[in-house]
Parts: sequence; C-alpha cells; structure tokens
Amino acid sequence: MNVILFTEFLGMDVKPFIFYYAELKMATNDFDSSNKLGEGGFGPVYKVLIGYLAPEYAMLGHLTEKTDVFAFGVVALEILTGRPNSDPSLAEEKAYLLEWAWNMYEDNREIELIDSTLSEFNKEEVRRIIQVAFLCTRTSPTARPSMSKVVALLSGDTDVNTEVSRPGYLVDWKFNDVNDLLSRIAQGCNATIKPMPQLAHPMLQDTNSEQWMIKAGTQQWNISGELCSGAAVDDSIDIDDDDLLNPLIKCNCTFNNASLCHITKLKVSGLNVIGPIPEELWTLTFLSYLDLSSNLLTGSISPLIGNLTNIQYLSLGINALSGEVPKELGQLTELIILTFSLNNFSGPLPPELGNLNKLEQLLITSSGVSGEIPSTFANLQSMQTFWVDDNELTGKIPNFVGSWSNLTSLALSGNSIQGPIPSTFANLTSLTDMWLSEISNASSTLAFLTNMKSLSFLQMRNSDFSGSIPSNIGELRELKQLDLSFNKLNGQIPDSLFNMSSLSALFLGNNSLNGTLPQRKIASLLTITLLLGLNCLQRNFPCNQDRPLYSNFAINCGGKEIKSSDGVVYEKDDNPLGPATHFVTSSKRWAVSNVGLFLWTENAKYISTSSQFTSTLDSGLFQTARLSASSLRYYGLGLQNGNYNVKLQFAETAFENSQTWKSIGRRVFDIYIQGNRVIQNFDIRKEAGGISFKEVQKEFKARVSQNYLEIHLFWAGEGTCCMPVAGTYGPSISAISAIADFTPTLHNIPPTLSKKKNQTSLIVGIIIGTAILSFLSVLVAFYVVRTRKKSQMFDDDGKHFSMYIASSNGYLAPEYAMLGHLTEKTDVFAFGVVALEILTGRPNSDPSLGEEKAYLLEWAWNLYEDNREIELIDSTLSEFNKEEVRRIIQVAFLCTRTSPTARPSMSKVVALLSGDTDVNTEVSRPGYLVDWKFNDVNALMSRIAQGPDPTLYSLGSSSSMEAVAVPPPGDGLAHPVFQETNSEVSDIS
Repeated sequence: MNVILFTEFLGMDVKPFIFYYAELKMATNDFDSSNKLGEGGFGPVYKVLIGYLAPEYAMLGHLTEKTDVFAFGVVALEILTGRPNSDPSLAEEKAYLLEWAWNMYEDNREIELIDSTLSEFNKEEVRRIIQVAFLCTRTSPTARPSMSKVVALLSGDTDVNTEVSRPGYLVDWKFNDVNDLLSRIAQGCNATIKPMPQLAHPMLQDTNSEQWMIKAGTQQWNISGELCSGAAVDDSIDIDDDDLLNPLIKCNCTFNNASLCHITKLKVSGLNVIGPIPEELWTLTFLSYLDLSSNLLTGSISPLIGNLTNIQYLSLGINALSGEVPKELGQLTELIILTFSLNNFSGPLPPELGNLNKLEQLLITSSGVSGEIPSTFANLQSMQTFWVDDNELTGKIPNFVGSWSNLTSLALSGNSIQGPIPSTFANLTSLTDMWLSEISNASSTLAFLTNMKSLSFLQMRNSDFSGSIPSNIGELRELKQLDLSFNKLNGQIPDSLFNMSSLSALFLGNNSLNGTLPQRKIASLLTITLLLGLNCLQRNFPCNQDRPLYSNFAINCGGKEIKSSDGVVYEKDDNPLGPATHFVTSSKRWAVSNVGLFLWTENAKYISTSSQFTSTLDSGLFQTARLSASSLRYYGLGLQNGNYNVKLQFAETAFENSQTWKSIGRRVFDIYIQGNRVIQNFDIRKEAGGISFKEVQKEFKARVSQNYLEIHLFWAGEGTCCMPVAGTYGPSISAISAIADFTPTLHNIPPTLSKKKNQTSLIVGIIIGTAILSFLSVLVAFYVVRTRKKSQMFDDDGKHFSMYIASSNGYLAPEYAMLGHLTEKTDVFAFGVVALEILTGRPNSDPSLGEEKAYLLEWAWNLYEDNREIELIDSTLSEFNKEEVRRIIQVAFLCTRTSPTARPSMSKVVALLSGDTDVNTEVSRPGYLVDWKFNDVNALMSRIAQGPDPTLYSLGSSSSMEAVAVPPPGDGLAHPVFQETNSEVSDIS
C-alpha cells in the first residue's frame, strides 16, 4: 500500500489525515531514493536515519522486542509537531525533537509543540500522546511499554499512571561522551582517565529515576569522579565485611604497570533498586563477584551474562526477575556459588548448568523454574548445597544425587518430584540437613538414613514413607529436629529417640505407629507429637457424639471475642499455642490444635497482630490471626448432623504493600474440610489481588455426619520460608464460622450470615512467538483508523446521519447489518472475521467449497469445537505454532460475539494476541450460528424493517440491549442481538 489512512488521531480534528510517502519524507527524512535499499516482499525497503534507532541498538547493536517501540514514540512526536526528529536549521534548543519536547513538557508548555497548521485539538489528549511517547522512548527497553499497552494508553483504556521521567540519554549521554562512557564501562575504570564529574555511571547511579537511583557516600566510594578510589582500592576492606559499604565496587589496579584498573567485585544489595539490570553490566568481564540480591530488579536476564567468564560468586536472589533462566550461565565455568532464589522465572533449568563443575552451592528456592532436573547435573560433583524447593520441578529424584559425596544440605520439598528415594542416598554421609517432604510415591523405607551420622535437621513429611523407624536411629547423635509426620510408618517407636541428647523436637503424628512409650524422656526433648490425627483431640472426649448440643460456631482466631456487623458473635481464641499443643473451650463447642516448629526462629509466635488493618467493616476480625508452621486444625464439636455453610476469613499482614524487597514473599498452604482438600496452594495475598491487609473470604459446603466438623490448614512446603524474616510461612487464618444449612432442632438458633459467593478462575500462561509482535504494530494503525469512525456518524448537531457502506457480506456486525446500530465494537467484529481469513487463507464466504465449509465462521466453530482447528490453517503455511493458532481462533470468536458489549476492545484484542493477557474467558458458540437459520433471515429482517415490535425487543437509552417479551407463538427464534446468554457476558472490555 502506498497510502496510510488516519481518519482520526485521538480526537484531533485533522481532515483529511492522509499521508503519502512524499509527506512522510518531509516528516521523517527517511523515504528518499538515497535511502532505498531495494525491494522487499511488501514494497521498497529504506534505511533509517539516526533518531529512530533505540539506544541499545544504535550504540550496542542489541536488538530487542521493544526496539520498534522506541521508533514509534519518535514518530508519534513527529506527527504531533509536524517536524522531523532532527533539524539543525532550528535554534539549538529546538534542534533535537526529544530534548525540545521534554523541556516543553517539563515546563507545562507542551501546547507549543503542536503543529501550527492544526486549528483544533484536545489539550488532554495532546498531553497523553506526549506522555506515551516518552514512555516509548525510555532508555531501558524493558522499561518501555509493549505495543498492546501503547494502544491501551493512547485509547484511554489504560491510564498513564506511570511517572513519566526524563529519558536517561538526555541527562547522562552527551554525544561526544558516548564512546568514552562505554569504553570506561567495558574496561572497568581506567586510572589514567581524568575525573568526569558530569557523568554518572549508568549502572550505579541514574538521576533520571528510570533505573537504579542509588548513591554512595563520597568518603566510602567516589562514583561521581574516579570510580576506583577510596574503599574500592583499599585492600583492608572486603566487600562482604561491612554492610554500611553498600553499594561498593572493588578494583584491581595492577594492570599495565599499575596504570589500568578493572572492576572485579560489585555489590548492590538490599537497596530496593527497582527496574531492569542495565545491559552495560555484562561488559564488566573481569568481575569475580556480583551481588544484586534483595532488590526489586525486573525483566529477564540477558544472554550477555555469558560474558562474565571470571565470575565465581553470583547472587541474583530476592528480586522480581522473570523469563527463562539463560543457558549462557553454563559458560561461567568458574562459578562456585550461584543463587537466584525468590524470583519469577519460568521454564526449565538449562542443561548447560551441568558445565559448572566447580559449583559448590546452587540455591534456587522459590525461583519459579519447572521441568525435570537435567541429567547433566550429574557432572556437579563439587556440589555441597543444593536447594531447589518450592518450584514446579517434576520427574523422579535422579540417582546421581547420591553420587554427590560432598553434599551437606539438600532441599527438594514443595515440588512435584516423584519417588522412590534412590538407594544411592545411603552414600550421602556428609549431609547435615535434608528436606524431602511432599515427595509423591516415595514408597521407601527409612533404611537409607542410618549412615547419615552427621544429620542435624531432617524433615520428611507427607511422602508415603513406609515400614518402621530404624531401631538404630539413635546413632544419629547430631540430630536436633526430626519430622516424619503424615507418612505410612508403622511399628514400635524406638526408645532411643527419647534419649538422644541433641534432639529437641520430634514429630511423628499421622502415622500408624503403635506399641508402648518409655516412661521417661531426656529433658532436652521439649516438643513431641505422636497422635494420629487427634480424633477430636482426646479419646476421652468423643466430641459430644451421643448428645449434640450445637448447630453453629464462630471463632476470632488469635483474638478476643467480637461481635461482627451482621450480629455473629466470634468467640475468643487467644490462648498461646506452642509447636505441639491443643486447646478445647470450656463449653466444648470447638477446639484447636497446632503442630509444627518454625525453623531458624527463636521465640516463635503463633499469633500475629496488626493494627494496620482498618479497611473493612469488621476490621477487628483481621487484626489477629492464628499461625502454624505445619498443621493447624479447628474442630466444631457436638454439632447436630447435617449440611453446614462454612466461612473462612483471611488477611495477609506479613508482607508490605511497598516497592521493596520485603514485599517479595508468598505464603502458600492447603485447605481441607472434613478430610477433603478443597483448595490446594492457597495464597492469601494472591487471592486479594496481590495486596496485603485486605480481607479474603472463602465459603464452602460441608457435611457433618459424626457430630464434628474439621477444618485443617496444612503447609505442604510451598511458598517462601524467610521473607521478610525467617519463619514467615505456613497457615494463617483470621476467623472461622459455620452455620447449619437446615432448620436445627436445637435451642441455639444460628445467626444469619452473609452468603456472598467467591469465584476463582484458571489463568493459563501463554508464550507467543515474536512473529506476532510485528503484526501487533500494524494494529496500532488499525486502532487509530477505528477511533475516528464513530465521530463521522454524526453531524454538527450530534445527530446521526446515514452513510453508504460498501462492504462484502460477512464483515458487518449483526447490530449494524440488521439494525443500523453502530457501536464502538462494530469493527471489532470485522477484525475477528479478517483474522480468521488470514489464518485460513480463504474468504469469509465461498459457496464453491460445499455446504459445511461455505461460511467461514460456522466452519471454523465446528472444527474448533471438535478440537480439529489445525485443519483451518492455510495449506501454504509450512510452519506454525499450534498454541498460537488456537489463541488466534479463540480471540476471533471473542471478537465475533453476537452482543457488542461482550466483545473485547481493540486494545484488549492486542493484549490477548500478544499474550500480555490470558484468554481466560470461555469461548462460546456465536449466537447467530445457534439461533438464526438461513431460511428465517428474510422473515426476521422483514419484521425488523417494519418497525419496533413490542413482542420482539426493547432498546433503552444505553448501548446494552435486553429482551422484555417472549416472541409470538410459532416463531422459534431466540434473538441473540437483544438477549445475551450467560456464556457471552464477561469482563473482557
């Protein structure tokens, strides 16, 4: 196409808004014959002049998916101002468009930017365009919005709620200094270079607030002038010795006869740094130590990390990094310690990590990785600490783990790993601590433990271990804590367990152990749990089974008695419970038991309190919560048998609502009612929309058949353990209530409780190929074309006037084709049809294809419904991604829904196609495929043409429509234009 049509640019009255290449040449300097490189598949190909290339590509040759977002921001400003991005003929302050635009914007004079030929414009929309342009032209590519986000921002579907800051290159990069700056970064720092006070090192200090914004005192480390000075070259100061020296670098200045320095160590830890890791960091190839832990770093790790071939210590833990773990880490063969725990990575562990044969510690707890442990890890024979708990790892425990003879600490809990335990584990005689909980189908005995004489901590809960406890387990003389609960162990408990001088906590509950217990135990053994379940806590208390007394109960967990806004009296539950205790109320109406010892925590608390919770009507219920390190059970006792409505109330108070590393943490546990797991991996803060100090309610139906109700909260090893402090994990609950769902025959009539329903949805993450991103850029133009259409339908008085529509059948939305009713979602329908045409390589209607294929939408739905959507693909396509094909089809059906209000907006379409938003709305058969038979169309159209029929429909003042009467007898049609089915109504706009 040689013409780009814009009928409106965000409300700015520019008629006609048509650009030919000649005009684009005047605006952008690009479309000149001297810049023509040749002919491409879609026409001439031109080279781009300086000004449109993103900094990372122009200066480092690094191409990212956000490179063209930068160019879009520049072009947006050019269109707005009617001038090229660089014009030396203008005064110095105006020569460079971005710098001039920023100065005008900062001084609230952005109206002076507008092209003088524009007579009408909207000031707010002008300001929004400028703000979006500056977001697009941010220095860091990961800080720029996606193209789908750009569409949403320009349309107003999403507010520009991100602070717009001065682009970094306008502050720090003077053109003449760029090469010098990159050279300094690449070499570390050169002692012979004179101080450059005007330059701030972009990795370590960025005054534009886009990157790290960290500072160091000049008495400790001078980062505004000579980097390698002060503490950076003081050999008496080690980078780990003093937390006050943070941030800090260490330099080696012995190169070139002591005339050249290289940065060898860098620490930026616990400073709440927000944003992506600067690309320049990976040029510091002399680094042997890099600590970026405990910040809020975002984005993915660049493959350029493979340049750091001298690195020995690398810590990226406790951040918000995402994407896949780069395989280039396998090039860092000098690594001894690698940690990236507590992040948001996805995908498998790269097999290339097996190249790190010097690696002694791999700490990736709660990092988000998945898949099997690579077989190449058998090469890691220097391994001493291997922590991979709380991830999505699968497969069997590898046999080679038993060959790591130097292993001292092993954590595999909280995954989907399967047993059995390899027999080679008997060789791990150096182990001091081991977590093997939640191993499915472990089906192993405990015989492999007897050689592990150095064990200090052993937790192997809920893993189907069977057989008896080894009689010689008392020989593990270093053992301090032993947890074998929730397994299938049987037989006698060895007497030696009660006489081990080192053992302080013993958990053996929920097994099938039997026999007698010794009359004495050693004084140091303070915590013991042996009971099976508890069976309503005590054998001599049968839960009032013979004489039920109650039909309801309510508990304020961890707090005092309180009466709620709906009249329910929540009884107090403020008795301090230890790691293995239970409590029964004097009325024997309910009971509570707690099992579990918080690790690495002295004076652990089992009740949390918070005065910050004041945002709900019943805030008093959420100011306390009962905590547990493992298993927390509540029992309703003496209940009349029947069905009950159970309401559990939660609030997360341990994690801050702040942009700091202390906000990174997940409390995850399972919920059981009457022995049935009703929620797995329950995360309070996630349920609250990622917010702490917000109430979360869950309601359930439960059947009481033996006069008691059991509510069990169980920590299965998922979630983080030590954020923001050690011992922050396990179940937490604020309030419980249960009321009979029948008319009780007892005297205590239950109060009326709220019956608000809670709904949960399944979110499926989708990875989209980069090929679609270019298509999404085109959608920006599609959206801009669309936004003007609605205004052209009205005259100067705001009244609707007629238009002649030249269109083939099949593209017009039902409401417009049949009623002449134009909505903002009319062309969304057309887009859905076109998307299917592109995918299939055929028109929307082709009678020559036979009846079943003649109409594209109907044929596509039938194949999709039969899971045969691959048959839709254009036969000329040799390669395609099945998941992306299915996503495009799903989005097309959302776009072609009968009701315009049920269709997504164009910005949402972009986000759905790109994978920025999941297609979590049920895709249903379009109403017109169900209800409109071909032979009935003429009759229906005739009825519509005759005028409003009170038996047919009613249109209100709003854009939504609903049926108000039943069609006359004999007319079997339902009218989906006027009546939406539940399957088509969703929050998708």
